[in-house]
Amino acid sequence: MVLFAALAVLAIQASNGGTSACNRMSRAYLGDRACVRFDPPRMLEGVWINQAGASDFVEGARDMPAATARRRQVWLTIDDQSRATRRLRQPDGHAYRVRFIGWTAHEMHRKPFEDGYGHRKGSAGLVLVDRMIEAVDLGRAPRSGR
Repeated sequence: MVLFAALAVLAIQASNGGTSACNRMSRAYLGDRACVRFDPPRMLEGVWINQAGASDFVEGARDMPAATARRRQVWLTIDDQSRATRRLRQPDGHAYRVRFIGWTAHEMHRKPFEDGYGHRKGSAGLVLVDRMIEAVDLGRAPRSGR
């Protein structure tokens, strides 16, 4: 199933690359799944700090102190094709220890606010959730400071 999804993403990327529909500032933006080049899907684990305008995924972190000490500016995306619980799609201001199958963007070191990912292009990297396996609420997240 993951292989099929990865092939579909590659086909969409090939057909849409360079069009205005893949310009993140366009009203017709097709979404990261269709427009961003991703590495092959894999299991990812870490802490996701979900705040309004500041999503941050810290791979390998197990708790909030470890995540806040090592913030990476990696935007975690859960889109309409992701298999995840609805409650993860909505609340801002919480941190979660997560384990999921997903993709990392091929380019993980973009310049925030110039050619980055996420809200106002403010993140250097991007991960896209295909299937959330586990999410443990760690409570209120500290402010991002961005």
